[in-house]
Amino acid sequence: MPDERTTIPYAALLLRVSLGLAFLAHGAVLKLGTFGLAGTTGYFGAIGYPPLLGAIVAFAETAAGLALIAGFRVRAVSLLALPILIGATVQHLPNGWLFSSQGGGWEFPALWSVLLLVQARLGAGALAFDPRRPLGRAGAPTRAAASHPPRPGRRGGPGPPARAAAVRRQHPQGQAAARRGRPGRPGGVPRRSALTRAPRAEDRCGRQQGVRNA
Repeated sequence: MPDERTTIPYAALLLRVSLGLAFLAHGAVLKLGTFGLAGTTGYFGAIGYPPLLGAIVAFAETAAGLALIAGFRVRAVSLLALPILIGATVQHLPNGWLFSSQGGGWEFPALWSVLLLVQARLGAGALAFDPRRPLGRAGAPTRAAASHPPRPGRRGGPGPPARAAAVRRQHPQGQAAARRGRPGRPGGVPRRSALTRAPRAEDRCGRQQGVRNA
């Protein structure tokens, strides 16, 4: 089964482009191209709405279609276009629910309204325009990050243990101690264990005792 984390963005992309094309078909092609602006405003005036509302709806559907296809502010665009489809659903209520009935039913604008809500929940999905990265440079470091390299001891920089190990590797005595499996000091001076210090203390005591006896 495909992973949902990889399929959901492309599902949102498919829904987004489909809704955008539908908006362009109704706004740019039908209202502005086929009917014309004068015919669209006249139709809205004939069904009891202000004629100016027809022009607003035509341009709003065209702009929403372009924004959805590009993936620009998809959540906001989907919610802003929702009142247009709710108004269309209310307008088609008296004609029944089948859209093939006389005058067109309410099933198609109602479904379109639900799909806009789904799109607003999913977001833009894959291949969407991001105004913060218009050139798609997601991995390019910012100027502030480039001018402030990570400090030693913090995340991303070597800490004191790492620096000490680097010094031991660079010094010849530290390299020899590392090969023998014994840790060396940062300056290359090997540590003296308790076993190596104890015989020296016993030798000193023996020498002092011999001097007293003599």
